[in-house]
Amino acid sequence: MRTALLSAAALFALIGAPAHAADWSVDPDRSTLGFVFTQGGTAVTGAFDAFDAEITFDPADLAAARVFVTVDIASIRTGDSGRDTQARGQQWFATGDFATATFDAADFADFAETGVPGRYLAAGALTIRGVTRTVELPFDLVIDGDTATVDGELVLNRGTYGVGQGDFQSGGTVGLEVTVTVDLVATRS
Repeated sequence: MRTALLSAAALFALIGAPAHAADWSVDPDRSTLGFVFTQGGTAVTGAFDAFDAEITFDPADLAAARVFVTVDIASIRTGDSGRDTQARGQQWFATGDFATATFDAADFADFAETGVPGRYLAAGALTIRGVTRTVELPFDLVIDGDTATVDGELVLNRGTYGVGQGDFQSGGTVGLEVTVTVDLVATRS
């Protein structure tokens, strides 16, 4: 369930720069790496409060773009302290063994030629609970001077990453599908 959140980290990669290669710094106070899953048929929203990203992105040179996101899984917040504690445990994220999740993207595509300017796709390796899979994160990017905003969304299956063991493996109580949302603000370094 919280697996999708990590994908949201992928959206950090979406920060862009105008005419030359640029490094970007995420503003953690104005950025959110969130997720939505279902528990007992009810939608539950949450976020990871601690994450970091190394971003090099230039829309004019996508071949040189690279984003590496690290998410502190123990920073999970769902609005219920008991659920958050359980999410850190062995049946879910096992933060004692797997403290971080990462997204490493170096493959980017621009949808401008299909008539959707400002829309990109980041493909990279998402690692959660020691399991690595390639994911694609579509995102919208707006650059205004030295500030970039990114909005993206990705749907993950938490079971792919082993998040939810034992009775939670099937998706009966807690749904397997997790939507990861990324809303970032970054400044040119």
